Amino acid sequence: MKNKKIFLGAIALFSMFTLSLTSCSNDDDSDVANVKFSNVEIGHDNSKKGIAGKGFHIECGIVSTTKIKSIEVAIKQKGGAASVHQMWTDAKYTNVLETLFHEHVHLTDNLPSGTYHFSLIVTDMNNAKKSMETDITIDGVNSEAPVIKLETPNDKAKTGAAGSKLSIKAQITVKNPVKEIELEFHGADEYPIEIEGYEGKTGTFELVKDITIPAKCPAGEYHLHFTVTDSKGISNMEEVEGFIITK
Repeated sequence: MKNKKIFLGAIALFSMFTLSLTSCSNDDDSDVANVKFSNVEIGHDNSKKGIAGKGFHIECGIVSTTKIKSIEVAIKQKGGAASVHQMWTDAKYTNVLETLFHEHVHLTDNLPSGTYHFSLIVTDMNNAKKSMETDITIDGVNSEAPVIKLETPNDKAKTGAAGSKLSIKAQITVKNPVKEIELEFHGADEYPIEIEGYEGKTGTFELVKDITIPAKCPAGEYHLHFTVTDSKGISNMEEVEGFIITK
């Protein structure tokens, strides 16, 4: 009988220990949101590269089993103190189970060149979190980079119909001859247009050009990227966010 009591006591103790482990495991799991990321693009063309003083492109599909509360981006210099942080609680990202996250985070001018740790963090309505992390490279401000003053389109004039003409006007200063100028409508897909006639230009000049918005662009909201690349391969970009294309 004594041995039987010892055996039953051991079973009870083991059961309590197992229950305790299960409980702890469940508590830990509850802190991790059930979120899936897809079609991730960090940096233009998923280059994982950014330039201080410019917007840093981020795009990915997000699906959560619990409605989303917020989305945030944290960028921290590896081995240094420089950082960038931004949070979104916009209607298109909040209280939904699925969304396409497409934003451009402004990288401040004072960020030094180097490697940074990038985190995209989704918090659900239960305050559980899930992050997608990678390393990125940020280049500091380059004194040789082309300088662009994009006059039109601008934040007060950023609408056009697919297949219609759009006037582009910009003042450009380059230290090295121009190699390429490109305008891109970036939405769910990318629609680049090469602006010809300015190859080899140096110094300061004005660009005035009418381009045709690609007829195949679906109606919706786009980021408009205007990029100048010189003969040394040094690029600079200006952008207009929230450009609306209609049909």
